Amino acid sequence: MYRLLKIDQWWSNKISPLLCFIFLGISHYEDVPTVASLSLQLVLFIVSCIGIAGFGHLFLDAFDSKEDRLNGKTNGWLLLGNVKGIISLIFIFITAWAPLYFLPNWSTVKWLVAAEFLLFVLYAVPPLRCKERGIAGIFIDGLYGYVVPSLVAWTIFSPEPHGVMIYIYPLCLLLWLLPKGMRHILRHQYYDIDADKRAGLGTFAVRYGRAVTLRLIKHYLLPVELIATVLALILLSWPNPLPVMGLFFFFAWEWRVLRHQWLQPVPPIKKWKPVEWSEWMGMRFLTTFTELLLPLIALCVVLFRHPNLWPLSFIFILVCGRSMKMWWNEVSPLILKRFNDVKL
Repeated sequence: MYRLLKIDQWWSNKISPLLCFIFLGISHYEDVPTVASLSLQLVLFIVSCIGIAGFGHLFLDAFDSKEDRLNGKTNGWLLLGNVKGIISLIFIFITAWAPLYFLPNWSTVKWLVAAEFLLFVLYAVPPLRCKERGIAGIFIDGLYGYVVPSLVAWTIFSPEPHGVMIYIYPLCLLLWLLPKGMRHILRHQYYDIDADKRAGLGTFAVRYGRAVTLRLIKHYLLPVELIATVLALILLSWPNPLPVMGLFFFFAWEWRVLRHQWLQPVPPIKKWKPVEWSEWMGMRFLTTFTELLLPLIALCVVLFRHPNLWPLSFIFILVCGRSMKMWWNEVSPLILKRFNDVKL
């Protein structure tokens, strides 16, 4: 089931980042719930997330079967067959919904999760099948892949907002994560354009070409995402400046690595090609920070505010430990080299 649901493909970039919204939400409590209560809620939430994400991938596989066959690919639905696939979807659907009933703010969360499943249908199922409808497809992908899950996490784990903050927090998450999600699916379509053409898919990249796809990322999505990231980190972690400071420190570090410590240092930023903006500014700077380091920084924020919640660190290690270890194995030689250079 692990392989059929492609858990290894989405755990690090979908489940791990949700911890940052959870921890930042908890940091807003004055009287925080007990460690035992929060730990149980986190476990239930993660089980539900596995169910929702697993359902989405298997459900989309069912409606991508024809195209995957044409490209000589297999997927979870093709491996299971129709009968086992339907039974699996029912089981995963129950796994997705059942834990949510026992979590806070069920009256709001149920509508958000229902919207998530509706977006799966709009994206995959004919005759709408927005996956093949250009801008509508990338918009819906950004919503169900990033925006709605973050809203669910924030709604469950943050205290009930009052006044204008009822609208500010969701707006922050929308402006931050929708461009990110759209950028990710456009990048995916950019690299899959030849296979999608062979399968007869009408994705945005197939319709408008690689050049337009990269221009949309560089000139529109990346600027909005960068500005929204800074503003969202300020507001969601207020008054703690650690997330914003971490963002700028990480950017400075990555810039130094790119410019001075790669085997082939990158050119000045004004000479970057559109694909380099997508890969370096998009993936290496923004995505690496938000999906790897931000959950750790958010954990620090909540521990500064509520030190008694230190056992949550174990849940962080269980969820993010593997991806953090892989990243550390990559950067630690560069850090050691930097310290050795300073000593010399």
